[in-house]
Order: sequence, then structure tokens, then C-alpha cells
Amino acid sequence: MRLLFIFIALSISNSIFAVDPVINPATSQPANGSTNGSCLNFAMEFDNVTEVKQGAGETYVKNMDGTTHDTIDVGTANVVINSPTTTVIVNLNTLMRPNTQYYINKDAGFVEETSSGEGSIGFTNNSTYSFTTGDGPNLSSSTPSNGATNVGVNDNLILTFDTIVSTTAFPIFSGNAYLYDSSDTLIETVDLTGAQTTGSGTNTLTIDWTTTLDDDETYYVQIDDSVIGNQGNGTGCPFNGISNTTTLRFSTGSGVSAPTTTTTTSSSSGTQSPFEEQSVTEMVTQHNAIATQSLDTLIS
Repeated sequence: MRLLFIFIALSISNSIFAVDPVINPATSQPANGSTNGSCLNFAMEFDNVTEVKQGAGETYVKNMDGTTHDTIDVGTANVVINSPTTTVIVNLNTLMRPNTQYYINKDAGFVEETSSGEGSIGFTNNSTYSFTTGDGPNLSSSTPSNGATNVGVNDNLILTFDTIVSTTAFPIFSGNAYLYDSSDTLIETVDLTGAQTTGSGTNTLTIDWTTTLDDDETYYVQIDDSVIGNQGNGTGCPFNGISNTTTLRFSTGSGVSAPTTTTTTSSSSGTQSPFEEQSVTEMVTQHNAIATQSLDTLIS
């Protein structure tokens, strides 16, 4: 009987003092209900404990219609837990879209209280933890501009944005710019994280096409929506890209042939003139020689 009493007492004690880590949406980043959230990652803050460690399971970034935008396993490098800490940073596999509301779900046991091993409480609703992402960069202007004519066949493409942008700040950034001609033929693809694109960390990107364009041809440009991130507001939210044929369209001019020089090799009589094809220096030298010869004749 005494042993049974001790067992019951220990069970009650464990149930009272063993504490599950519970997410605190108010102190997480971005906070629950906030705007201007990062499109790259989020950080969950846990209460009731002094330290958490990796557990097992996944966390889910959900669109408001209930579909899954991204799934991140706690055992991957995407999840960062710098012990001792109660903060868990989750880096996404796929960028969230700018100015878009998402909610987070999490499996039970995703993290554990370090000393007791008690797993965190899961949640599967759309209200415990949700937020709206920040602005992505907007294209202010381009050179050549949309509708431009007489564009040089070797001109670069210069894109100017309304904020500082980056194509290389985070590994998640990836994508290309595509150059098409008027027959919708793909002329060139440029990796916007590569050497042909310069200006990351400023508000201007320059794309150096390697293709010499044709004269009197119309071209258009398309850009992926996952590669140019907003560095100015720190959210990393991406430029929405260009996926149509009309936003950035331009035409090259007519070719200008190199001027040619025509040399007259004969006089009107058909006999070559002694003064044709002579430089000014040659003519002065010849004149001086004749003058010196005439002077010598007079002296003799």
C-alpha cells in the first residue's frame, strides 16, 4: 500500500512540475497579427521553459486558404536553435510572397524542454500564429525603357528600383532574367545571382547580355519572382517579377554601316595625277626639293 501511495504521489508530482514548451506568438518574430514580416524566415519564442532543444516533427507555413506554402523539418539546417535559448529560427525553403498573410502550424514535440525532454504543444489552426509579410521592391525605371526604340545592339539592361535590393544576400534567392525576340524565341538567359548581374546591395541592377542583338528587331524581358529581394526594409521580400510580354519591351534601330573612303587613282585623262593620294607632308617635301633644285641651277 505504501509503495502504491508513493507511485501515485510521484505521478502527480511529475504531472504538476513537468512543463511543456508553449509558443508565445506575441514575442515571436514577426509577432502574431503583425505586418511587415520577413519573407525569408520567422522566429518562434517559447514560454514556460528556460531552454529548448531539437525535438521531432515539422512546422508548416500555410496560405490563408489552407494550402501549404512550405514545410520545414526540425532536423534540417533550416531550423536554428542556438543553445541555451528559447528561440527557434525557421528559415524557409521557398520565399513567401510580399504583402501576403500566412499562418504557422507546428507538430507537437517540434522542440523539447532541454532538461525534462517534455515536447512542445502543437497547433493546427489559423489563428494562434499568423502575420503579413512586408513590401517587395518595385521597379521604378529601366534603360532601355518600355517602348524604347533605336536601342543599341550591345546595350546592357539597367533596372532601377524604389529601394535597395539584393540578389545574393541569402541562399534562398535564385532566378533568371530572360530575353526574347518578337517571335517569342528565347535569345538569352542570365542568372541574376551570377557575374553577368552587378549592383546587388544598391537600388540599381545592371544585366550584361552577351548576345549582340539584331537590327530592327523587337525584344522583351521576363524576370523570375524569387531572386530580387528587398534589402532596404530588411524583409527580403521579393520583386514580383515580370511574366508578360508587354511590361519591358523595346526595339533596336537600323544598322549604321562603317563609312568607306574612296580613293581616286586616275585623272580625267586616264593618267594618274602626281598629286593624287599624296599627304600634305609629302606635297610640302616635294615642293621644297623642287625649290632647292631651282636655286642650285641659278647659282651654277
